[in-house]
Amino acid sequence: MPVSETLRRLKPRAARAVQARLFREASACTEALDRLRAIAVAPTLRDAAPVQAPAAQAACSD
Repeated sequence: MPVSETLRRLKPRAARAVQARLFREASACTEALDRLRAIAVAPTLRDAAPVQAPAAQAACSD
């Protein structure tokens, strides 16, 4: 039986439970994807950070 037909035959309470679980799993996947994107972008941002000359660093530390 196809998934869509199975979902249509579910009672309302069971359908809500399935919907809630799918939403939680999709949210977890989205959060994991966001973490992976942050890891992938972090080295790029670090490399692109401007480097101050030693004289500028000394002036900023005063």
